[in-house]
Order: sequence, then structure tokens, then C-alpha cells
Amino acid sequence: MLRRAKKLQPIFDTFCSEFHHTHLRVTSDEWRQIDYLICITQPFYKFTTALSKTKDVTIHTVFSIYNRLFDHLENRIRQLQRKKIGWKQQMLEALRSAGSKLRDYYTMTDLEGLSDIYSTGTILAPQYKLEFFQTPDWQDDKKDFAAQYKQSLEDRVKHYEDSVFNSLSRAGGIQSAKPTSEIDLLLARDSRPTAPVSELTQYLKSGTVLIPPREFWRDHEHRFPVLAALARDTLSVPATGAGVERLFNSARDICHYRRGSLQSSTIQDLMLLMCGIRFDLEEEQLAFVREYASESEKELQQEEIDERTQEDTIEISDNEESPSQYNSKRRRSIEPVEELVDEPEDEPEEEPTHEVEPDLPEQNTLRISGRVRKRSRLLDGYEI
Repeated sequence: MLRRAKKLQPIFDTFCSEFHHTHLRVTSDEWRQIDYLICITQPFYKFTTALSKTKDVTIHTVFSIYNRLFDHLENRIRQLQRKKIGWKQQMLEALRSAGSKLRDYYTMTDLEGLSDIYSTGTILAPQYKLEFFQTPDWQDDKKDFAAQYKQSLEDRVKHYEDSVFNSLSRAGGIQSAKPTSEIDLLLARDSRPTAPVSELTQYLKSGTVLIPPREFWRDHEHRFPVLAALARDTLSVPATGAGVERLFNSARDICHYRRGSLQSSTIQDLMLLMCGIRFDLEEEQLAFVREYASESEKELQQEEIDERTQEDTIEISDNEESPSQYNSKRRRSIEPVEELVDEPEDEPEEEPTHEVEPDLPEQNTLRISGRVRKRSRLLDGYEI
């Protein structure tokens, strides 16, 4: 909403000027507040949008996204601590509350059971592995996160060991060598292949690889069968439930109060059908645009895509306020309002001026929407 308002700023100003709605005009100080809000919420908006529309593996990015958001809030708090304007101080308090709320959410990732999922997903990402928890951000004198998460992963691998090798044996993937003598029969206690721990050790020692996790485990499924099974179950967990929440809005069209007798299986089938039809329609529209759209339409569509993907250039300035400005603002705060007109945008806000607006001309014409009402199905005289 803020980004749309910023793009429509010239239109708002023109409308207020031409129709004499000066009381609706957004001042330069208020537009500056919008710039600050856009800058502060920028990473939250981008990460939420990217996680909502992606269909790829995301569970391994949770810790990295949290680190990026914490760094962003800390930098903005550090910048706003030097500001003295009232609305900037309010934003500073809001940022501190946001940081506290974000820490509460981050603490939930360390709950029993959840921390193993996030750490396992991070280690099973070939671009991170165990080196992710050996960076300076994870160094703690009281706790060794790398050793803890590695031990947790080893315990999870042991649970997958028997089931994976039993399934491979039944499928004929593992063939045991038959003993050729009585001595070999006495020595052949366990004919299973290398232990899963050595499989994990081999994976961790191979070094990081910049490749998507899904492609990596698809290509190395036969080399690391146990880890591949664990990765298939762990990496399928989404990093956010935003996609599921978006389905709730679509489900209300199916689970209507007039269709309260639908069974759960019927609702599930209808939801899958709706999602499939929507996906097919999107593909058809893209194919139609690629085939029949003119060059100008293609350029316009590409511009919209570029606008959604480009980086925002709005930043909080470090030199908007200086100590001399602070002193001058304190002195001028007791002076008449007329002397504040030419001050910078960070000066205290002017008192709103109440101008007499011209009366709008009377309109006796009835506004019609153009929509034709359908005749009621009830009998004449019983319409509501």
C-alpha cells in the first residue's frame, strides 16, 4: 500500500490542487515518513513475497533470513537513535518493539523438536552444511551449536538406517556376498554396507557446493541413500505457512455456508481441482502473451516484472540532522509558525491551516451504476 501511494504521489498532489482539497494534501514531512516506513519494512516485504510464491525448498533459509532481519533492525535503530524529531522517535520505539517481537518468534525455533528440523534442514543444504554454524554469528562461550546440531543429525540418521536398508534389501538394491567357507560363515556377522555415520561424515567432508538442495539430493540419492531419505522428509517442510494461509481465502468460496454438508474429502478434491485449473489458466495466459502480445505489451509486462524485482533505493539518511540543526530547532520551536515554512523536511510539523473550501455545485442528477437489475423469481407482490 505504501509503495503504491508513493508511485501515485504526483497524482495525489494534482488532484488536491485542481479540486481545492488542500485538507487532503499529504505534506512533504508525511511523504518522508512514508519513505522511512518503506525503508524499514523493505526486507520483511521482500522475504514474505519471495517465500509465499516459491515452490522450491525453503526450510534451510530460516536462520539466514532471521539473521538478515535482525541486522536490518539493528542498523535502522542505530540510525534513528541520532534523530530528535518526534515522529522519528516514535518509529524508534516501534522498531524496538518489532525487534523484541522478532526475538520471540526466533526463540520458538529453539523449542524441543523444532530446532532439530531447522538445523537438520540447514546442514542438509549443500551450500551451508555444518560450516554455517561455525561462523562468528554462532560462536558462544556457553554452547557449541555446531557440535549440538551435528549430534542431533546423527541421532536422526540412526532412525532412518534400518528402514532405508531394509527397503533397499527387499528391492534388491543391496546384495550380500555368500560365504564360501566355514571360516567366512563365522566371520560374516553383519553383511550390511558402511554405517550411516560414515555416510554423514563423507557428506560433511566433501565441502560446500553452490547448488539447490533439491537438485543435489536428486543427483546423489544413490550415493547417500539414508541422507537422501532424511533430506526428502526434512526439506519438504516449508519455511512459512503464508501459502497455506492464502488457501484459506480460496477455501471460503468452496466452504460456503450454503454448502455446509460437504464432506472433507469432497472439499479436498475441489481445492486440488481449483488449484490445478488456476495453474493451467496461468500457463495458458503466459503462452498467449508470448505468442500474440505486441512488442509494447511485452515491454510493459517486463517493466512490471522489473519493478517487482528491482531494489528499492529509499534509505534513511545519516546526515539529515546535525547537532546545529538540533539547537536551531529547539530555539525556533518557540518562534512564530511563519518562520518554519522554509525549514528542511525534518523540522517540527506546522500547525494545520484550515482554509475555507469552495462549495461543490449541487447535483440533482441521479447516479446510476449501469447495472441492470434482474427480475425477482418470486411472484408479483412478494418481492423483498
